[in-house]
Amino acid sequence: MHLLVSGYSETLLLVEVGREGSMRVIERSTVPRNLSFLAQAGEKDRIYAVQELPEERGAVHVLSLEPVRSVDSRRAGVASCHLAVSPDRSWLAAANYIDGTVDLYALDKDGSITDRHWRAAHRGSGPDKVRQERAHAHGATFSRESDVLYVCDLGIDTVMRYTVPDDGSSDGTLSGSPVIRTRPGDGPRHLVFNRDHSRGYVVNELSNTVDVYAPAGQRGGFSLIQSVSTLPAGFSEESTAAEIGLHPSGRYLYASNRGHDSIA
Repeated sequence: MHLLVSGYSETLLLVEVGREGSMRVIERSTVPRNLSFLAQAGEKDRIYAVQELPEERGAVHVLSLEPVRSVDSRRAGVASCHLAVSPDRSWLAAANYIDGTVDLYALDKDGSITDRHWRAAHRGSGPDKVRQERAHAHGATFSRESDVLYVCDLGIDTVMRYTVPDDGSSDGTLSGSPVIRTRPGDGPRHLVFNRDHSRGYVVNELSNTVDVYAPAGQRGGFSLIQSVSTLPAGFSEESTAAEIGLHPSGRYLYASNRGHDSIA
């Protein structure tokens, strides 16, 4: 198995993972600086990457793997930190942390980024005066039908729901509304769904918790049915939750802890 590894540098690593868990770097490629999240869709030789530039506008890139290089890019918001490709491979979304905005780009059938572009801007703040002084969009997730985009905002303790534009609509502003309000100070970061979208899982960075939601009502709402800590009992040092992932079988949910340096 091969992994692609980015990490706030100008180097993308191709890593080979052995059957017993051994890992070795087999290729190093020069790429645009500060690439963070990667996403794959469609053809295996096409990778999307978000360029996270602190205090300045970032970008989304299309990377070719043979050889590894950026073949196309589009500007995004300030400190772009996460991206997602819709299941039908028609849309690319980027969450921008510093300015609390969301960018949505239409994709061509070959996976290239078109010039059609929509944007939404979040407003508000939370109780944590250091981390929640303003809106901070942090994660983008599409519905399985690709017609809805969910965006976690760490700064306003909210998951926003946006209607993906009709295929024939022109550029403009995304239309959305709050669909989840977490506890004050939770700092929702990323959202994943199980296969049939009967459960949604939100990892909260600031409170180090994972919340489980079930669909509720006729307007796309959700109800909280469980909340679980990502940290062991008795741990009191500084730590923040980060990524969340669901195993393809649906049986195992993973969340990473930065500070405790662990996977829950």
